[in-house]
Amino acid sequence: MIKKCQIIGLESWSKHNGVFGFVLNFRENINRTFFVSIKDFITYTSTLSKKSINIDDVFNMNPIEIESKKIRVNYKYNIEEFLKNTKIN
Repeated sequence: MIKKCQIIGLESWSKHNGVFGFVLNFRENINRTFFVSIKDFITYTSTLSKKSINIDDVFNMNPIEIESKKIRVNYKYNIEEFLKNTKIN
């Protein structure tokens, strides 16, 4: 659950150097994880009349998929590839 203060805080920090956004993990049935920049998140959600988002909404926010692999119970994320995709490194 994303709170309004988190959105406001990320938007404020995004004006400084760096990339800010949300890592959204969908585990039921699909097991996929995405990064969405705060700018794209605010732009897209400002047009929504609902309070929740689903994976179809995320696809409309220019997401970057973070490769993940389930290892027994926990997940392992390919952060190196994610950083390359976001050009943070």
